[in-house]
Amino acid sequence: MSNEGVFLEIVPNEKIVFTNAFSAGWISQDPFMVAIVTFEPEGAGTRYTASATGTRRR
Repeated sequence: MSNEGVFLEIVPNEKIVFTNAFSAGWISQDPFMVAIVTFEPEGAGTRYTASATGTRRR
């Protein structure tokens, strides 16, 4: 199984949003998901929060 996708948004040190809805060349994929990962300073480290949503095209 391949693991292709594209980045939709990158905010350095704050957020990464990516999807596997498209592969290289903007070829649509099915099913697909969108993931959002955020980063926040916490004490001497970093807290990250990840969420994802997905769907199957009809």
